[in-house]
Amino acid sequence: MNLKDYIRSIPDYPKKGILFRDITTLIKDENAFAETINQIVERSKEYKFTKIAAIESRGFVFVINLFDLGGSDNLVKNNYKVENLIEFPGH
Repeated sequence: MNLKDYIRSIPDYPKKGILFRDITTLIKDENAFAETINQIVERSKEYKFTKIAAIESRGFVFVINLFDLGGSDNLVKNNYKVENLIEFPGH
């Protein structure tokens, strides 16, 4: 499955000269989203990490499945400052 086929490109958004990649279409497709998660988990297995930083709410949707590989999660807001540390029991 080519996941790029599920990412919509919007030219000149939010301003001229920018090509915005919209992942909403990927998230809406159950099979594409599952494959995305599988690829993230598989590619992450080779790394030893203790923290996971997720950018905004969509970041959480993608990294929640990495908790079984180790580490805790950090919420990072648009200003790229760690907002708070969230510990999940058993991880």
